Order: sequence, then structure tokens, then C-alpha cells
Amino acid sequence: MRNITSTGKPTGKPTGKPLLEVNNLKTEFILRQGIVHAVNDVSFTVGPGEVLGIVGESGCGKSVTALSIMRLLEGTTGRIVGGQILFNDDGKVRDLVSLSREEMEHVRGYKMSMIFQDPMTSLNPVLSVGYQIKEPLKVHSHMSEKDATEEAVKLLDRVGIPEPRLRLNDFPHRFSGGMRQRAMVAMAAACRPKLLIADEPTTALDVTIQAQILDLIRELREDIGTAVIIITHDLGVVAEMADKVAVMYAGYIVEQGTVHEIFNAPQHPYTRALMSSIPRLRDWPDRLTTIEGAPPSLLGVSHGCPFEPRCRYRQPICAEEHPGLLDVAPNHPCACWVAQEGGIS
Repeated sequence: MRNITSTGKPTGKPTGKPLLEVNNLKTEFILRQGIVHAVNDVSFTVGPGEVLGIVGESGCGKSVTALSIMRLLEGTTGRIVGGQILFNDDGKVRDLVSLSREEMEHVRGYKMSMIFQDPMTSLNPVLSVGYQIKEPLKVHSHMSEKDATEEAVKLLDRVGIPEPRLRLNDFPHRFSGGMRQRAMVAMAAACRPKLLIADEPTTALDVTIQAQILDLIRELREDIGTAVIIITHDLGVVAEMADKVAVMYAGYIVEQGTVHEIFNAPQHPYTRALMSSIPRLRDWPDRLTTIEGAPPSLLGVSHGCPFEPRCRYRQPICAEEHPGLLDVAPNHPCACWVAQEGGIS
């Protein structure tokens, strides 16, 4: 198990204006049962070269936030119904929400790219791995077939695929899980994007391969200054990789701060519960700490704090009104009435 004690030492070097600024993003899914409010007023920024970790339970809206940023919900039951996604493209700030499909295709895979959660289902099974890596090079960088092939070989070699020229023509089913994830990293890095979104990049991989994938992402950031949004359940990954953290619950961001603040001085009861539920090798308790209850349904609109039914600090106002994000410390916002009043010790 990784040591999750954060040193507070930043891993990136964010400078200047934000590369990505998400303001009050709202995303919904229309189902027979009603409207699922998957992302509710989510706001955050990512600077050039910065690493943002987004954490939370399954179903809290992490992946939907990423798919909304990439505009990959079109053609599904999902839709962005509010907010802005401002992307700084060499000093020209554009709202990705307002771009046409054709305009977005020039951004996606070129200026920003994504490593998807399951590489087996993300790679096209009827196209060779080489074809899928070369495609963005030919479409966005306008490389010839020969140049794209040579670049694809270099990319596969860089991510540690043995005999890359021979493996270029292999289909995904001939790659192991770790190799498929490496191929996804190669595809994401092909056009040297400014922003990389990694959605659970270490899921279902053994510890050794997990470390190698994280090293590849770290090298990508250090070599070309790529900013990274890493979505994960693994708080050890966040402690190791991130500069700052956003904690999500029921479609809301409930707390934001630097990795040092979140790990060493969490303010929201949910964040504290997440930290308490981590098993530690020293001082092993008789019983692991759990978060009682279950996450709320995202069907319909909740007027109070969504964590209120599970919170041991709850007050009457918590069931009546959502607190919103307010600073409980400088640049450390938290959506909790009790924490904002200094009542959590």
C-alpha cells in the first residue's frame, strides 16, 4: 500500500492564467424515471503543468465531469445544461460548451486528450493498435502515413511496449491489460496535448503496472508541460501525483484545496470520513472505519446538503438549504454549514 501522507510539496509548476476554467457546470441525464442531476454547479481551475485530483465514491459525478469537458456526451441521454468550460488555447480563451461539433473535433485529441477507464472497451477491437495511434497524428498533425508510422513506433517504445514496430499491427486482444493501458497513454500523448484527463488509469492493474502507468503520466507532464486531471478512488495516487484536490459527492464538489490541506486538514465531514476509512499498516484497529448509509439518488432536486443523512455533525439547516462552497481557510472552500461556522473539531 502506498504511503498517503502528503508532504505538501507541489508536483507541478502552474503559472499564469488557468489552462482550464470550469464554471458552474451542470450535466443531466434524461431517463424514463426522471432527470438525473449528475453534475451540479461544479467549478474548478487547472493551471498549465498542474495536476488536479478528483476523488469521491462511485457514482458521484467524476467521470461525467470529465466526459462533459471532452464533450463526449453528445448522442447519449446526457446533456450539458449550464455553465462554462473555458479553455486557454495559446492565449485565446474559448468556451468549449459553445463550440460546434466540428470545432470541438479540432480540440479533442489534439489540444486535450483522455485516458479512459477501461482500455479493453476504449480501444476499437477491429482496428490495429498502430492504426488507432496513427489516426490523431494524421488528422491533427497532418503527418504522412510513413511519418505517422515512425512516430507511432517511437510512442510505443516510449511507453515500454517491447518490439514496438512488430506490435504496431497487433489488435487490442493481443495486448495484456497493462499493455493496453500503455497504448492508451501513447494515443493520448501522440499530439502532445496541453491537457490530459486520466479516468481511473490504474484500475484493475497490479501494483507494479500501476506505478509504471503513473510514471508515464508524470513523464508526459514533465517533458511537455501537460496539465493533468486524474480521476481515481485511490487516495494514494492523489497524494503521490496531485497538486490540488477536488472532493465530489452526489454531483457536487464539497471541498477543494491543495493536496497538503486535504490530507492534513480536511474540513468537510465527507472528506474526513474518506480519510478515516483508509486502512493503515500501523495502529491497526479492531474494525475498519466505514461511512454509514448510502449515497443519495440523483433523481430529482435536493434542497439541502446531500451528505446530511450520513453526517454525524448535521444541523437542522443542513436538511433545508445547500451551503455552497465558501472558504474555511484561504483558498480552501468547503460546502458545509458546520465547517463554515468553525464547529467541526
